[in-house]
Amino acid sequence: MSDQQWATIEDQVRENFPPSCDSLIFWRYCAKCNFFRPPRSHHCSICNACVLKMDHHCPWVGNCVGFKNHKFFLNFLLHSWTGCLIVAVVMVQDCFSLFYRAFERDMHLTACMMISCALVISLGCLLGMHSYLIITMKSTLEVN
Repeated sequence: MSDQQWATIEDQVRENFPPSCDSLIFWRYCAKCNFFRPPRSHHCSICNACVLKMDHHCPWVGNCVGFKNHKFFLNFLLHSWTGCLIVAVVMVQDCFSLFYRAFERDMHLTACMMISCALVISLGCLLGMHSYLIITMKSTLEVN
């Protein structure tokens, strides 16, 4: 699209808004989608689409986390963290119970306890960060 065509489109849009709104209109054109995208949207190269208020492309969920599904992603993190916390508490309790000798012989239980404790810490940090981002109304792409 040429600069002249772009200027014509911007002028037509500005005619429909009062002059006080000029600073609020940020027009961007996505060359990959060949489409005008609204403010706070970004193009995901994996999904090959523009996503409104895009946070990131999550391989665990299998799609982009954005405006329409950020709540579901936060819910996924909360339930994953809760599940890992339950496993970690039960495994640590078994480790320090009277049956310590039986637990000591089984390396699978020890590995499960260590992995679940590591996941509780990492998922807790991720959950805390995304909770902060929701409270401040930002996305990970907008954080400086």
